Amino acid sequence: MSPVSGLGARLALAATSIVLTLVLVEGGLRVAGYAPESFAHTNRIANRGRAVLLDCYPTNPRGYFDVDLRDPATLDRYRALGLARLDEAARVTPFAVERRFNSRQFRSAEIGPHRPSVLRVAVIGDSFTEGMGVKEEDAYPRVLHRLLNTGSDTGRWEVLNCGRRGYDFPALFDLFETVLALEPDVVIYGMVLNDAADACSARTTSPACRPGARAWWPSCATAWAAYGSGATPPSGTATCTASPTARAGSAPRATCAR
Repeated sequence: MSPVSGLGARLALAATSIVLTLVLVEGGLRVAGYAPESFAHTNRIANRGRAVLLDCYPTNPRGYFDVDLRDPATLDRYRALGLARLDEAARVTPFAVERRFNSRQFRSAEIGPHRPSVLRVAVIGDSFTEGMGVKEEDAYPRVLHRLLNTGSDTGRWEVLNCGRRGYDFPALFDLFETVLALEPDVVIYGMVLNDAADACSARTTSPACRPGARAWWPSCATAWAAYGSGATPPSGTATCTASPTARAGSAPRATCAR
């Protein structure tokens, strides 16, 4: 046997021994009850119609999550509301934050007519705006509502949380159009950097997603957020302008077209 082939055989034997040793050690640990914990995943459960939703987590290190599905009374309360998979959630991800939605599927109270004496602010965006994993009062639209309604401005402002979990462009464009029907005085767009990343893959039928076309939705978002009149976008993107709506006193519309 050549020295080279003898070295290869010894290396193979050593590698095999190491692998067998590791397998035996792990097997012994599992038999002794030292199995690794399952992957700590999150969970989301809702009732039919998504009027009530729970963001569920396996641990509660800061004590922030105020719903504990291990409590029988809490479990019965959400079971009465029609939430699915509660027993599994109670076993694996028992700590939760509740989210309630109005008939428009916004995390807000039911939205009535725009009162003339109140300035209405609509905040659009994705799960960061809607407030995934945080209580309603801690979502930033509600924080903004409290900050605006202080001192002499108390009761003057109404801030609506119109965020939608998982929305990016061009779905945010549709959301913006929906929000305009609420006649806001101001529209705030809470931008997250991935909002425009997959715009064309999300809606291949969009005119902006033709082969060779540039996605122009982000430049529109700039106009929405500021209602800037005559905004000049970068070359190759949309022309975005703001124009008044037909009804006096209602919010202007941002119009975006290539």
